Amino acid sequence: VFTSGGAGETFVNVIDSIWHPELKKLGVRQAMAHAIDCDTMLEELYQGSYDCWGGWAPEGTLGNTARNTAPYTFDPDLSRDLLAEANYDPANEIVIFVFAGRFFHNTEVAEATANYWGDVGINASVQVLEFAKWLDVALTGCMRAIEEFAPERVDDPNPDCRDLPPGPASFASPQVYQLNPSNEQLDFSRSARSISCDQPNSKVCDPVNIDPKVKLAVIAVGDDRRIKMEELADIFYDQVFSIPILDAREFYGLSDDLEWTPRDDKRLRVNTMRYK
Repeated sequence: VFTSGGAGETFVNVIDSIWHPELKKLGVRQAMAHAIDCDTMLEELYQGSYDCWGGWAPEGTLGNTARNTAPYTFDPDLSRDLLAEANYDPANEIVIFVFAGRFFHNTEVAEATANYWGDVGINASVQVLEFAKWLDVALTGCMRAIEEFAPERVDDPNPDCRDLPPGPASFASPQVYQLNPSNEQLDFSRSARSISCDQPNSKVCDPVNIDPKVKLAVIAVGDDRRIKMEELADIFYDQVFSIPILDAREFYGLSDDLEWTPRDDKRLRVNTMRYK
């Protein structure tokens, strides 16, 4: 018997929707999400210790709803249809960049994901990187490209990097990379900033339809804040800017004598545990 508690983190695949010729296409991103048999993957790799999670932010975050955190359905036939409708070109390989040890069995998750994508016709592979190169990929985003190639736009209130190369990263595109975004604040504003054009590592840029919503949401209060955060979480989910895998948890209580109640803020505090 053991006790588990939220770690304030999720485990996700972040997608470059700015520069990669296939990942720019919503239909391709949707096809990728529906091609993964998450339940089977987690059962085989984690023996059922985790459940699939469809949200970028962890359970309990303001902005999360049952709708925008539901795992994407596993439907390979739908994936194939979406790829055809999106005019997917398999000549443009999609690479999952991995820093081994970022999360327990994360390399195996990437390999399984690439295999699922291959089953529906997506040309995908995995590259395991040393930390410095993985970090270069993780930090390559919209504002970083602006700072490198168009510094005159840095102070633009509505910056747009979609016509620029992806900055000084080691790779032509950040493609897909694994991340454990933490959110001990349990408010979607932290996640929302990752889809704003003015963030250095943002893999999303839509200065007309998304950025204004982010700016209004982060200053909203009360019930208006909840509504605006839910709208942003819906956009994140519907546009498939990332493919979440699980809501990370920590497991304690392997000793029958350990007494511990998880905190509401999902932070783990050893000083709240005691033995009988």
